[in-house]
Amino acid sequence: MTITKQEILQACKDAFDAEWAKGYPNKDNCSGFAKDVADRLGVETFDRYANADQMVRTMTTHPKWLPLASGKKAAQQAAIGRFVMCGLESKDHSREGVKHGHIVVIVEGALYKDLYPKCWCGSIGSSQSKGNKSVGEVWNQTDRNNVKYFQYMGGYAKPKKDKDEGGKPGSGKPGAGKPKPGEPAGNTMSGMMPGDWKSRLS
Repeated sequence: MTITKQEILQACKDAFDAEWAKGYPNKDNCSGFAKDVADRLGVETFDRYANADQMVRTMTTHPKWLPLASGKKAAQQAAIGRFVMCGLESKDHSREGVKHGHIVVIVEGALYKDLYPKCWCGSIGSSQSKGNKSVGEVWNQTDRNNVKYFQYMGGYAKPKKDKDEGGKPGSGKPGAGKPKPGEPAGNTMSGMMPGDWKSRLS
């Protein structure tokens, strides 16, 4: 089956105020948000506990993800209903001591400075976007030129329904994908462990 750009946008809107891991809002959590959007669309290439670094590595090596050469190409593909993501691993950020990568969903929209596409992403502070910011505004002026763009080339699983019971992964309900008792969330604020991201709020 195929999807449309409208379905991608709706998945972003629905996921933003949900929780991939219970107690950790997607709007503050880039990897949780990105996995929730992917799950709503039926994209099944990410481990449920993957952080942003691991998600970027998956897209770099997985045969269902195609690297794109530029933000302009990413915007063009998003505009015709392709699922496109963008990320940068922690080790590739220009600032020393960055422990967590960042990942976003690319959507249709005008390019910023004719280079950087619009995006949706969870995070805290200026790195959060509800489609109102571009990749060039979510990342700093150095890192925005080093991000990696990827287009999903695989099939889409049967869409998950909100009426599914139990907040199961893919149900589209708050708490979807929550860890089992004794399991770490492992996907808060670009992959921080529970409680760690809260220290970034101050």
